[in-house]
Amino acid sequence: MKPFLLSLTVMILIATATFAADSSSGQEAGVGGTGVVPGHLDLDLAIAYGNGGLHSIGATAGLGYGLPLWGDKDTTGQLDLGLILGYQAEPFSQTDHLMSGAATTGAAHRLEGLARLGVTVGFFPERTLEVGLGLFGGWTEVIMHGTLANSRYGVSANYDAAKGVLASGAILDIGVRLDERLAIVGQVLGFLPYADIAVTGYIIASLGLSVRLF
Repeated sequence: MKPFLLSLTVMILIATATFAADSSSGQEAGVGGTGVVPGHLDLDLAIAYGNGGLHSIGATAGLGYGLPLWGDKDTTGQLDLGLILGYQAEPFSQTDHLMSGAATTGAAHRLEGLARLGVTVGFFPERTLEVGLGLFGGWTEVIMHGTLANSRYGVSANYDAAKGVLASGAILDIGVRLDERLAIVGQVLGFLPYADIAVTGYIIASLGLSVRLF
């Protein structure tokens, strides 16, 4: 719980300091014509790979608002505010080779609902490369359902379990902008492993498209 509260506090402090800096310099940047663009809304859709001891595959979807902070001929900077939703399936059959004579079916289903806060820097005059760093916090849950069978010992059983916790961590984005509306974005989310480490000891790597809505 403490790491989550620490991350939330840091996110609030970053937002407060950034908005204060933006209010004092944003008008000069806009009037000066240095390349700062109005705020924009992006929709992100991606295929996601996860690992928390076992491999998982799924998808993420995000909605983010970018608030410009600075701009010049070589770089731009923006404050990122957004939401991320995710789902990954983790098949239990991956463990069959570890259990002599046993077979498993089913999977662990991982769900995420996260808020993010960070800063993205665009490089080169065309802003073709974008790199973002930030923090996230929210809710993650693991829902397990499956069967275990071992004919040698006459074992056949079903199992069901679910666990959800508050989670936080760090996020890295690297994007290549194809044009003003479309970009290819790779993203890594690293959860802080604490408390229920089976739930929060997890990373997500995704690759997908970011579409600028306005």
